[in-house]
Amino acid sequence: MKTLLADLYEKRWIPRQHMIVPLHCQLTGREQSGSGWVRDFSSIGARVISNLPLTAGDELTLTLPKDGSPQMTIAATVRWNQGQLFGLEFKHRPRD
Repeated sequence: MKTLLADLYEKRWIPRQHMIVPLHCQLTGREQSGSGWVRDFSSIGARVISNLPLTAGDELTLTLPKDGSPQMTIAATVRWNQGQLFGLEFKHRPRD
């Protein structure tokens, strides 16, 4: 239990970039997709608003714009949700 609490504490202090960026979400293994907005972004995850009915454990791919075009994709897992606000953990560090 101590390790889990220490891990959560450490992750909470990872620097975040606050932003409002549009995104496209595609649920892994399903034909379901939707749009949303990134609210904040860190090296390990993001907080997003989406119209998809996501629950903890859902896996999805995010597509974010780069220089005005949808070029950056990130695989993520939903860790928590509160209405249409979701906490995501990236499977890998984001890359261009």
